[in-house]
Amino acid sequence: MPRGRHPRHGRPRHHVEHRGTSPGRDPGDTSRSRPGLQRRERTRPPGDPRSTVDWGALARSGTTLVVLMGVATLPAITAELVAQGLAGDTPAAVVADAGMSSMRTVRAPLDSIAETASREGITAPAVAVVGAVAALDVLA
Repeated sequence: MPRGRHPRHGRPRHHVEHRGTSPGRDPGDTSRSRPGLQRRERTRPPGDPRSTVDWGALARSGTTLVVLMGVATLPAITAELVAQGLAGDTPAAVVADAGMSSMRTVRAPLDSIAETASREGITAPAVAVVGAVAALDVLA
């Protein structure tokens, strides 16, 4: 293979590096590996014996939390965050079909976002955001 080519698919390396993703990779994996962003293994929901997430630390962190593909486990995640001390009135949002013409966003306090998303028919693929940034409506 010519020097400077990606070994798996033969495209120039700079093409893969600038795009940020490569075939077969989850874009979340790539973004989490960037400097300054913590890389996590696949997150298991609270109560799963395989979970290595310190939900208490996340609740105390004061940072914005983003949950990828967590709609099915959102009730357990939000209940655990509240149980671990994150205020129930913390802003939260769930965005389904982000970047598509069918994109939908629902907002509610943390303690009711799972119920609100379910009532509004939000299904995967969706991203949940918890923290002050969830209250912003940047498309308004």
